[in-house]
Amino acid sequence: MTGRPTRVGVLGCASIAERRVLPALRRADGLEPVAVASRDGAKAARFGCRAVTGYRDLLDDPDIDAVYVPLPTGLHEEWTEYALRAGKHVLVEKPLATDARAAARLFALAREGGLVLMENLMFVHHGLHRAVRRILDEGTIGTVREMTAEFGIPQLAPDDIRWKPELGGGALLDMGVYPVRAAQMFLGGPLEVVGGARRYDTGHGVDVACSAVLVSPDGVPAPAHRRVRR
Repeated sequence: MTGRPTRVGVLGCASIAERRVLPALRRADGLEPVAVASRDGAKAARFGCRAVTGYRDLLDDPDIDAVYVPLPTGLHEEWTEYALRAGKHVLVEKPLATDARAAARLFALAREGGLVLMENLMFVHHGLHRAVRRILDEGTIGTVREMTAEFGIPQLAPDDIRWKPELGGGALLDMGVYPVRAAQMFLGGPLEVVGGARRYDTGHGVDVACSAVLVSPDGVPAPAHRRVRR
């Protein structure tokens, strides 16, 4: 241990980084946000850290210990791998990757390097959900027979990245993680997918709504729905 704080860099100028994660990093003990990288250095400058033009320049900086990756979903795998190979610990926005095989490969790479790799799902740490988990564990409401979860977002701008299939857009990848992770939290796992459906916007080439029926190891069904409002 060096006694100095872990120095954190941010890849990209996502709203979640500016509104939530950077303020949290500044308040946290032992962490110091020091740089934000963007393709546009002027855009990165507004975040109150050292502005870096280009993601590689930040990741190749030996003074950076860890990085937060709030890039579009379709870019997570590429830049998480680059960060791990550069010896950085990584906190990446959900979902970690666009498929399970890629996620498993990235975790294996982190283990090989003795690095921390974590998918950022903030809602699971909220006191409300811990209270629900406690109520279930104590049997206050009896045996869970079924769990239903829905998640949606307001109307998206026509140029929003979630309309772009090459960036991992669509309802399943962007929002499906929320009801599925909630089901895992409250029902345990692994969950079995026994049915599902997706509705596509043919103009954009992405799914705008999807649903699935998951079943817990105890046989509890968990219908889950997610959608982009149009």
